[in-house]
Amino acid sequence: MRERLLNVITHPAFISLLIWIAIVPFLPPLFSKYIIKEKETRNLKNQIYYFADLDNDGESEEILIDLADQKQSKVIVSTKNKIIEQFNIRDHFPANTPFYVGDYNSDGFAKCFIFTMSADSIFLTVIDPMQSRNFLVRERFVDFRRLPAHSSEAPNIFPVMLVKDSAAEVRDFIFYIRTGFSKQPRRVYRYLVDKDSLIRSPLSGACITECLVADINNDQSPELIISNQATGNIDFEIPYTDYNVWLMVLNKNLDFLFDPVPIRGKYPASLYVVPLKHGEDKFLAAFHDYYGTDSVSSAFYLFDNRGIKLSEVPVTGHKHGGSVIFPNERDNYSTFFFLRNRDGEVEEKDTYFNTVKRQKISSLIMATPVAYIDADNDSRKEYIFQGSDINSVVIVRDDFSGSVSHRLNKEFIPVSVSQVIHKGEKPVLYLQSGDEGYFLEYSENGLYYLKYPFYVLLYITVYLFILMIFRLQRYRLEAKEKMEKQMALLQMRAIKNQMDPHFTLNVLNSIGSLYASDKNREQADYIFGKYARLIRETVISSGQVVISLEDEIDFVRNYIDLERFRCGDAFSYSIDIEPGVDLHRRIPRMMIHMFVENAIKHGLKCSGGKGMLRISLQKGSDKYIIEIEDNNSGSYGGRGEQGTGRGLHIVKELTELYFRLEKVKIRYSLKDRLTSGGKPAGKIARIIIPV
Repeated sequence: MRERLLNVITHPAFISLLIWIAIVPFLPPLFSKYIIKEKETRNLKNQIYYFADLDNDGESEEILIDLADQKQSKVIVSTKNKIIEQFNIRDHFPANTPFYVGDYNSDGFAKCFIFTMSADSIFLTVIDPMQSRNFLVRERFVDFRRLPAHSSEAPNIFPVMLVKDSAAEVRDFIFYIRTGFSKQPRRVYRYLVDKDSLIRSPLSGACITECLVADINNDQSPELIISNQATGNIDFEIPYTDYNVWLMVLNKNLDFLFDPVPIRGKYPASLYVVPLKHGEDKFLAAFHDYYGTDSVSSAFYLFDNRGIKLSEVPVTGHKHGGSVIFPNERDNYSTFFFLRNRDGEVEEKDTYFNTVKRQKISSLIMATPVAYIDADNDSRKEYIFQGSDINSVVIVRDDFSGSVSHRLNKEFIPVSVSQVIHKGEKPVLYLQSGDEGYFLEYSENGLYYLKYPFYVLLYITVYLFILMIFRLQRYRLEAKEKMEKQMALLQMRAIKNQMDPHFTLNVLNSIGSLYASDKNREQADYIFGKYARLIRETVISSGQVVISLEDEIDFVRNYIDLERFRCGDAFSYSIDIEPGVDLHRRIPRMMIHMFVENAIKHGLKCSGGKGMLRISLQKGSDKYIIEIEDNNSGSYGGRGEQGTGRGLHIVKELTELYFRLEKVKIRYSLKDRLTSGGKPAGKIARIIIPV
C-alpha cells in the first residue's frame, strides 16, 4: 500500500497536477467572465456629468451640472455635442449631488429630478428637457434643514425610484433624506408630480440608510422597507430615537404599516432589512449588526409582514460595520445575500438562514455599494463598489457573480454613475470620481469560454515539462550510474591487484608464523588487526565510488603497514597533513592508493631498509595538493611486474570519470627525482584537487 502510494505521488501526472493547482490562482484575470476596459477619461472642475436616453431613441443625452457659479446651478442638456437647452436653478447641489432621471407619465420622454439646497431649505426641481424643454416643477419646497451648532454637515438626499399603485396612471417619485449631526430631516418622501403634492413619512429620529420597494402584503401597492442606523445623535424628544435601530415599513401613504419594532441593544448598530419569500408567504429578513462594547450579539431576524418576530439566529465571524445583506430580486426574493466582510465573502441564505451558496468577490473598502445600475444594458442590474485599494472600482452582478475590478488613476470618490448608450456601439458606464470622469466598458469577456481549454492545455504543458525533466533526470541518473559502475570496475581492478591471492597468502603466512612464536603474538595481533581493518574498509566501501580524504588516508595507512610487514620493514613512511585541509573532501576511491601501491611495488619493497615514502596533504588558495614521494629508482611504467603499467591507466580513467560525475577536474603528474649528477633518485606524484 505504501509503495503504491509512493508510486502515485511521485508520478509525473500527479506532480504536474500539484504544480497546476499552485499556478492557477496566480494567473492574471484573462478569463474572468466579465472585463472592464477604460475607453476615455475627462478632467473636470466644478462639473458633474450624467448620461441618459431622454427621448428613448437609443442614444444617450449628456446632462452637465455646472457648479462654477456660487449662487446658482446650471443644467445643460446636449446631444451629439449640440446643446438642447440650459436650465438655471437657484441655489446649489447638496454634497452627495442627488440626481434622478425617469419617465413618470409614460409619454416616452424622461424627466430630470434635481435637488438643490439653500441655507435652511431643500428644494426639488423637475425639468422636461426633450419635449417641452421647460420646467415642470421649479424649486418646489421639500423640507427645512436644521443646522447643527458645531457642524457644517449637510443633509444627504437619496432618490429611490418612480413607483405607482396598480390603479394609477402615473408614477410617483420616492426619495429619502438622511442626516447625522444636523438631526433633521430624517424622512421618506413621495412626490406626486402630476398633482404637485408631497407626502412625508412620520417624524422619526431613525437614521435611514436604505429604502427598498416591494409589495410584502399582496395589496398590489408597493411598501417601503427601511434600513437604519443607531448613531446616538438624537435625544428622546423625537419619536424612534437613533439610540436604537427600528424595524420600519411604510405603506403607499407613507404611514407605518405596523408600529416600528425596536431591536434590542444600544448604539452603535445597523439594521439592514430585505424582503424574503417562502412559497406564497412573504417575510422580512433583518440583519442586526451591533458594534459597540456591550454584550449584545449580532443576529439575523425573521419577521412576518406585520412586524412579528418569528425567529432569531446569532451571527458570528463577520466584520462589524462591514457586513450588509442584499435582496435577491432575480430569484423572486426566495433567498438573500449576506456580504460577510470587506474581504468579499458572500453567502446566499434561505428563510431558515441556512447558507445555500458561497461566493467570493473582490475585496472592498466599503460594504455598501455606490450604485445599483444596469452597466451593460442587458436588463440586469449590477452593484458597483469601492475596491479595497482605494483607487479601484468593483462591479458584480445582481447575484454577486462575475466579480471584476478596475484600477483608476486616482482615488475613487464617487460623484455620479450613469449608463451611456449609442447605436451600434457597446454600452459604456460613466463613472465620475472627484474631478475625473471615466468611461468604462463593462462587458462579457470573449476569452471566458476558452478558460477550460486553456486550463487543460496548461496542465498538458506542465505535464510535458515535468515529463521532460523526469526523462532528463533519468538519463542523467543512468549516465551517472554507468560512470559509477565504470569507476567501481576500475577500483575493483585495483583492489584485485592489491588483494590478489598472492598478497593475501603472504600476509596470512606471515601472521601465522608470528603466532607460532609466543613472543611475537602481540605483533601478530597488531598485524592481523591491520589486515582485518583493510578487509573491512574494502567491504564497507565496496558500493562507493567516491569517499572522503580521511577514509582514503586510513585505507592507505593500513595498506602501507601491511606491505612494510611483508617486506620486513624494507622502507619507512610518513603522512603529513597540513592544518586547514578538509578531510571530508570527496575524492575517487583508490586515488591516492594507486600511486602508493606503485611506489611500493616498484622499488620500495626491495630497498633493503633504505626506502622512504612520504605522503603530504597541503592546502592552497583554491586547491588541495597531495604529494606521494619515494626514493626508489624503479619505473612506474616498467614491465618488471604484472600490473605496473595498468595502474596509471586506471588513474587516468578514474579522473576522467570523476569529472563527468562530479564536474571537478582532478589533475595529476608523475615526475622523476634526480640527483645532482642527473641519476634517478625516486619519483614524486602530485595530485591537485580544486576546492
